[in-house]
Amino acid sequence: MASVVPQIAAPSLHLPFQVLLHLHAHLTPFAIIGQIGCFLLKFRLLYPTYRATLLALHFVSVLVQIVRPFLGFHGNLKGRIPSLSGFWILSALHLPTLLFLGLNSDIRPLPLEQFFFSIDCAFTAVELLIATVLIRRLANKQMEMISKMMAEETKKEGTNG
Repeated sequence: MASVVPQIAAPSLHLPFQVLLHLHAHLTPFAIIGQIGCFLLKFRLLYPTYRATLLALHFVSVLVQIVRPFLGFHGNLKGRIPSLSGFWILSALHLPTLLFLGLNSDIRPLPLEQFFFSIDCAFTAVELLIATVLIRRLANKQMEMISKMMAEETKKEGTNG
């Protein structure tokens, strides 16, 4: 008895996305250390409102930078649309935060901080674009598989009935 579900030969891997995630993941520890160090250096110079806001933004930013690569790797290597969509949403929400932290002159961004935020922003923007294409490609591939399965099923029902 043949299986109704077609077997997938290999996971859907998008190499440029994987390389970009790999490089970004290796840059992240240095960016986090630089981000925290610069925040501690300028902490006393900031207004209390900015202190509280930046503390929350840096905390959320560090959490997002830790979770995002995991979702990207998992979604890319296993061909999982939900993981890639989670990666895409986190990236889309993280990009304005990076722009605020790197470009707002009221929070007195230091040169090292601006460097890390600009590189992180560039990586995130390119990852967003590539992830969009990859999600669309995976969705089309899965829709084709489902339509083939449905066609085979109706064909079998037509010959049996």
